[in-house]
Amino acid sequence: MPLLASCSSMPQPLVTQIEVVEVPRVVYPRPNGVAAPSVDVLVATPQVMAQWLEDIKQGKKPAQAFFGYNESDFLTLSGWLQDILHFIKAQNAVINAYELEAHQHNDRQDQSALINELPE
Repeated sequence: MPLLASCSSMPQPLVTQIEVVEVPRVVYPRPNGVAAPSVDVLVATPQVMAQWLEDIKQGKKPAQAFFGYNESDFLTLSGWLQDILHFIKAQNAVINAYELEAHQHNDRQDQSALINELPE
């Protein structure tokens, strides 16, 4: 004897709802810039060094400390500073690319919002 079964319930109507979501504008803050410090350079001439040594002999605190670099170390230091400058410029190019993309994204959002506000 075959047994037949079925569902006799009525499907409920499908309810849809439109919800407008405010998408925030994309803004990438810029990092603080790097300011070059003020550096006083004093050339170690024989007269300058004689005065410096005389001040030390008299127990006075010298106004400057002297550092010496050989040519190779000076070139290494200046090359390293150049590498830092190159790195900062490369990072700035990346930041500029992200800013451009953010501006384009924001412009697309603004245009989309205007289209959605048009009367039907």
